[in-house]
Amino acid sequence: MTTTANAIRTGRDLVPPDLVDSIVHFVVAHFGQQPERAERQADRALAFVATLEAVTTSAPAIKAAGFTVHDDRWTVDDENAAQCDSDCGRPYGRSE
Repeated sequence: MTTTANAIRTGRDLVPPDLVDSIVHFVVAHFGQQPERAERQADRALAFVATLEAVTTSAPAIKAAGFTVHDDRWTVDDENAAQCDSDCGRPYGRSE
C-alpha cells in the first residue's frame, strides 16, 4: 500500500481574500456571529462548495472509467449532490 501526504487546504484558499472578508462581514452583520466563528463558517462553506463540485463529477467519472457505481448510494443528478446519510427520502435504518 502506498501512502500519499496531502496538503491541508482551506476554503479561504479558493477565492480572493476580499470575497472571504465580505462573506465574513455578511455573517457577522446578518446572523450576529462573532468574527472568529464567522471566519470558520465561511471557510467551511467555501470548502463545501468546492467539494460539492467534485462529488457532482465523481460518479460520472467513475462510471466513465468502467467501474460500478451504486446509484442508490449517490444522489447526483447534475444539479444536486448529497451524502449517503442525508435526508433525501431514502428509508435509512428500515428494511425494504
